[in-house]
Amino acid sequence: MATHSDRIGSMPGSDEHPLPETLADAERLAASIEQAVRRETSGGVKGLRVEVGRGGVRLEGHCDTYYCKQLAQQAAMCISGDDRLTNQIEVS
Repeated sequence: MATHSDRIGSMPGSDEHPLPETLADAERLAASIEQAVRRETSGGVKGLRVEVGRGGVRLEGHCDTYYCKQLAQQAAMCISGDDRLTNQIEVS
C-alpha cells in the first residue's frame, strides 16, 4: 500500500521537470500519460504499459507503424515534461 512517505523522488539535476514525489503522484502521472497516448494514437498501441519511476518514464507495448510509436512518445513527453523517456514500444 502506498503512502505519502513512499518517495519516488527526482534525479539530481532534474529540477526543471522533477519526477513525482510520491507513489500516488507517479500512478496519476502514468494514468494521464496512458490516456494521452491512447487518445493521440487512436488506440493504436496494443498492450500499452506506462511506468514512472526514478529513471523517468517508460512506454511499452506494440503498434503497426513507426509513426504511431512516435505519436505515443510525443504524447507522453507533452504530459510528463520529462526528457528521460524510454520508448520500448515495438513496431510489428
